[in-house]
Amino acid sequence: MKVFFVLSFFSFFCISCKGPECKIPDTHLTAQEIKPLMNLSLGLREGRNGHEFLPEILSYELTQGVYAPKTHLVTGANIEFLDDKGKALFKEPIAHPLTFVAAASLEILKNGNLDQVRELKKHLSLLKFRAQVPYDPRIEKVRVTIEAPELPIKISQEVRLKTLTQYSSAHLVEEIKSAASTEAIYKTGNPHNRLNIIILGDGYRQDELSIFKDQAEKFKQKLLETSPYFEYSKFINIWRVDIASKESGAGCDDDRPFSRQNFFGSVFPVACINSMFGTHFSDRFIIQNNSDRVYAAADLVKENGKAVPSEIFVLVNSPKYGGAAIFWASQSTSAPLSTFPHEFGHSFGGLGDEYTLPGDFCYFYNIFLPNISKKKKSASSVKWSQWIEKGTPIPTSAWSEYSKDVGLFQGASNCSFLYRPEKTCRMKDSEVENFCKICREQLVLRLYDYARPIDGKIQVRRSMPRSISRMEMRQEIMIGTRQNMVNGDLFEFSVHVLKQELETHWYVDGKEVLFSPTYQDLKMSLSKGPHKVGLTVQDKTSFVRKEKCHMFESRVVEVQ
Repeated sequence: MKVFFVLSFFSFFCISCKGPECKIPDTHLTAQEIKPLMNLSLGLREGRNGHEFLPEILSYELTQGVYAPKTHLVTGANIEFLDDKGKALFKEPIAHPLTFVAAASLEILKNGNLDQVRELKKHLSLLKFRAQVPYDPRIEKVRVTIEAPELPIKISQEVRLKTLTQYSSAHLVEEIKSAASTEAIYKTGNPHNRLNIIILGDGYRQDELSIFKDQAEKFKQKLLETSPYFEYSKFINIWRVDIASKESGAGCDDDRPFSRQNFFGSVFPVACINSMFGTHFSDRFIIQNNSDRVYAAADLVKENGKAVPSEIFVLVNSPKYGGAAIFWASQSTSAPLSTFPHEFGHSFGGLGDEYTLPGDFCYFYNIFLPNISKKKKSASSVKWSQWIEKGTPIPTSAWSEYSKDVGLFQGASNCSFLYRPEKTCRMKDSEVENFCKICREQLVLRLYDYARPIDGKIQVRRSMPRSISRMEMRQEIMIGTRQNMVNGDLFEFSVHVLKQELETHWYVDGKEVLFSPTYQDLKMSLSKGPHKVGLTVQDKTSFVRKEKCHMFESRVVEVQ
C-alpha cells in the first residue's frame, strides 16, 4: 500500500462558513512552518519639540523558527516591508506602539519639572522592542506607521534595510546559557504549534531560586484555572528559565533612588522619580531595563534548535506592589496571583484596562484596543456589537436592569469619556474571577494565532480484508466505493487534535462520510484506490461570535 500525504491548510476551503468573515489572512499560511525570521530591534528617539518620542528602527537579526502572526492585535501601529519599487510585501501590527508608551509616561509627568522628565527619558531610552516577522529576501525598505484616525496622531518612518546594522544575539544567548537553566513546567505538545509562555525571574539570588520555582508553579496554576486558558489548556506550553541575580529586589522598591544588581534590570521608574523629587505619582509601574537580556533568556527555549513562538512573563522578587505590560507582562511577587492573568491580558491579548483610578492619568490612545470604545449612540456602531442583545440601551447604565449584560459602560483606560463592554471584568479588577465576554473572545482568537487545532498529518492504518458491518456497508454504498459487499480493506484515519470540541467532517473523494459535533476518528472499508480522504474541523465555541473561520482547519491524505 502506498500512502501520500497532502497537507491542506484551513485557508483552502471552508464548507460550513459563509460571508466575508471567512477570508483567511495570508499571514496564517506560515503557521507551524519553520522559516527564516527577522527580528527587528526598535527603540525611541526624541522628537524635534522635545515633548514626544518617535519610533526608531535600530537593527535587525536573521534567525530560524516558527512565526506566530499577530492577526488579532489591533494597536493603530504597523511595520510594513517594501520591495525596491515600494510595493508592500508584508504588514505586521506592532504589539506595543512605542510612541504611545512614551506618550503615556510623559502624560504622567505633564505637571512635573524638566528634571523629572529627563529622569524618565533616561529609563525610556533603555527600552527596546523586538518585532519578529517572516524574512523575505525582496525586502528593501522597512516602514513604521502609527496612525490614529480618532486622535491627532500620524507618524511614519521609513529606512532602507541595507542601512541598518545586522546584529547577532547568539553570543548573548550563549553567555546567558552558561548561567541559566530551562524547564518545561507544563507541556502539552509540539512547541511549534503552541503558545509558549516563558516565565523569567528577576531579583532572585542563587539561594532564592527555589522560591522562584515554587512561585512560578503557582502562577502557572492560576493562569490555567482561568477561563479561557482552562478550556484551551492544550494550546499552551509553559516554560521556566532559572537565572540568578546578584541582588534581591527591584530598583527603587524601598523608596530610595537606587538601582539593584538584578539580572534583567527590573526597576520602578516612577518610584525613583518620586523619591528624588518628592512627588507622589502612582508608582506601581515596573519595567525591565535590559531588554536584550530578556529576549536572549527567552531564546534559550528552543525545539530542535529552532526558536519557538512565545510570550514572556517576568516575575520580580520585590516587596513593592507592581505590575505592567509594555513589551511583555511583568509583576512583583507582592502583587496577588490574580494580577498575572490581568497583566498577561495586556501583553498577549492586546487588551486595555477597564478601570478608572484616582491619581492615574487617562490613557486615551487605548481607544484602538478591542475592549475600549469611545461613546456611541447605537449598538450597531459599537465594535463588539455582535455581543449586544437587542433592546440594550447605548450607553448602558451600570445600575440598570442591563448591568449584567454586554453593553457600553462608561469609564475605561482611566478616561471618563471612554467605554468598556461590561460592568465588571478581570481587566477592570484583577480580583474578579472572569474576563468579560469581549476580552475572553479576544484571548481565544489570540490563542489561534499561535496554535492550530490539528497537530501534524492524518495518520493512516490499514487492516487486512474482513467482514464489514451494516453501517460500514451503508457508508460504502453512499460513496460508491464498495465493490465487494462481503470483504473490504479496513482503513483507520486519525489526527491529534488540541481540543475534542471540534465540529468534524470526514470526506472520501469529495463526499461526506462522517459528521460529528465533536472530533472522531474515521474507520471504514475502501475499495482499491486511489482515494482522497479529507478532514475539516472547526471550533464552534460559544466564546467567539466573530471570525469563526479563523478557527477552522483541514487535512487531506491520498491512499492507494
